[in-house]
Amino acid sequence: MLVINRSRDKILLAKHVGQDDYILFAGYVKKGETAEKAVTREFKEETKLNVVKYKYMSSRYHEPKNVLMLNYLVMAEDGEPVIDEEEISEIKWFTFAEAEEAIRKDSTAEIFLKNALNELKKNIF
Repeated sequence: MLVINRSRDKILLAKHVGQDDYILFAGYVKKGETAEKAVTREFKEETKLNVVKYKYMSSRYHEPKNVLMLNYLVMAEDGEPVIDEEEISEIKWFTFAEAEEAIRKDSTAEIFLKNALNELKKNIF
């Protein structure tokens, strides 16, 4: 998930426990659950914030974990995220340029970030 604020000028990135790089938010679809429901549930579990709206962007096979990743552009409600310390060590808001610098290079997250930034620049979301 590429998470933006309501003002559409910041991106929320996370560092998972034991990782050094910032990445996008992600989660798994549970049995019987839709991808859309997973987006709102996973984001709420990891940040305690609600999703205001979301839009499906694209998909990509993620070889390191042998899974299909679905990219959603997500707008979060205003407020400070609360970290789920079992999964996440840090959450931080970035400008678009800062996010491009901070994201793990040559990763699925970087590809999804660039795709979403192109959409945001068109003011489609």
